[in-house]
Amino acid sequence: MILKLQLVVAMCLVMFSSLHGGTMIVRVVEENNGVCASGSDVFCVFNYTIEMEFQGETGNFDYLETGTRVMPPLHESVMAANNGQLPRIFCMLFPVEKSMRIVHWENNDPENNNPPEPRFPKGVGGMGVPENCVVGWIVGDKVYLTYGFVGDGIYGYFATWDCDEEISANQPQPAGCTPWYGGDEEYYIVPLARMKNGETFTITRDFDSTDGDMWHSHSTYTITFNPK
Repeated sequence: MILKLQLVVAMCLVMFSSLHGGTMIVRVVEENNGVCASGSDVFCVFNYTIEMEFQGETGNFDYLETGTRVMPPLHESVMAANNGQLPRIFCMLFPVEKSMRIVHWENNDPENNNPPEPRFPKGVGGMGVPENCVVGWIVGDKVYLTYGFVGDGIYGYFATWDCDEEISANQPQPAGCTPWYGGDEEYYIVPLARMKNGETFTITRDFDSTDGDMWHSHSTYTITFNPK
């Protein structure tokens, strides 16, 4: 199964090379701090910073030509913004495992306070992570970014207890102090001209998430685009 997925991704990259318009490298830095109630006597406090890159080709690609590649699902909001017409794809940005890094990690869980591992998770929970790419859709003079790091950030790309058989086999189950992630918008909008002009630029997503007295989290995503 894994070999088949790798073959699909390889075919994707080969076809993108034949339609090459440019290269895009995107670095995402995720900062998250928060508190939450757990099932134990510990009131969870966490504070972390992680980062990683996504890379891919850019151009002006027909969605219908992606039949032999990883088929990105169409987002309803993107279709609506494009007046119901099938949009073209500007980029597909795939996660780069070797770029993953734990910059800072604090967690007061007395039993499970180690940071996630900077690698893709293995096992059932980690299936499909390398193919979980960001898709950029051309709508007028804008690019709508969906999936990948959009909305949920990058914490889910890192190997943690609940998504990695290798970790869960030799570590106790988390007591409840697991950092929360996700909750931003389902798509980001970036001017097409900025992604095409070859200049590096940055967007920031800064938001709070809460569930009353149960948990509260403040997240900041710093997303730097480096078109080549």
